[in-house]
Order: sequence, then C-alpha cells, then structure tokens
Amino acid sequence: MSAPAWAAAGGVAGAALMMGSLYAGRAAGVMDADFARYQGCLLLRRADASAEAAGWAFHLGMGAVLGLGYTVVYTVSGVEPGWDTGALLGAAHGLLAGAALPMMDAANPCVRAGTLPRYGAFARRRGVVMIAGFVAGHVLFGALVGAAYGAHRT
Repeated sequence: MSAPAWAAAGGVAGAALMMGSLYAGRAAGVMDADFARYQGCLLLRRADASAEAAGWAFHLGMGAVLGLGYTVVYTVSGVEPGWDTGALLGAAHGLLAGAALPMMDAANPCVRAGTLPRYGAFARRRGVVMIAGFVAGHVLFGALVGAAYGAHRT
C-alpha cells in the first residue's frame, strides 16, 4: 500500500475512533451527541436510522479524504510527517471544524426543523465533555494520520 493510502487508512481509523467515542460517551451518560445522524441528515434530509448509516459512511469517507489532504499539507510545507506533527495539524483541523459547526447547524434541515439539536461552535451546546472530546478527537485523528503517513513514506 502506498504512503498516501496509509494516510487515508489512518484517516478512516481516526474518523471511526471519533464516532465510536461519541457512542461510548452517550452510553456512559457523559455526553449527548448523535453526530452520525446529524451528518446523515445533511445528506438525506431526515433523521432516521438510514441517516445514521449515511452519516457513518460520510464521516468515514471524509476521514479518508482529509487523510489525503494532510499528505498535501505535509508535501507543500516540507514538514516531516509523524504523530506529533499530525497532532498539531489535527488541532488546526479541529479549530476549523469547530468554528464551522454553526454553519453546519444552519445548513442542517433536521436542526432547522427541530428534529435534531444544534451543536454550536466547538459543539458547546452539547456540553463541556463534548467540547473536550471534539478537540481531543481531532488531535488524535491528526496523530493517527501523521503516524500512518510518516511510517510508510519513502
């Protein structure tokens, strides 16, 4: 497998870990977030089980695409890929994604209809644990992508 393919695989693994942590947090009662359904509603315009499945597919696909995007950043910047630089890129990625959440709230038909709750910037409307998880999830995502790409780049 090529180094970019490893970066994409790291992105899929990071995205799965992020989504899985939301399910674990919900099961433990420490956060109230159904981001798979939220993202699926952006695609399907409804908040049912098919939206949840579509949200998972979308999130994993975006993980692969963003993993490849990280390789472009590494190539253009000349920064050596690794878990540490990946974590820094993940922090920047998390800042951008967190700032974009209000726009996603505004674009989400289920949020507008009141079927799903708003997340707000950095998911602050879903609680303090969600804010910490949002930031940490993106940092971990970046670390996985950086490590996967760095370990297989020639």
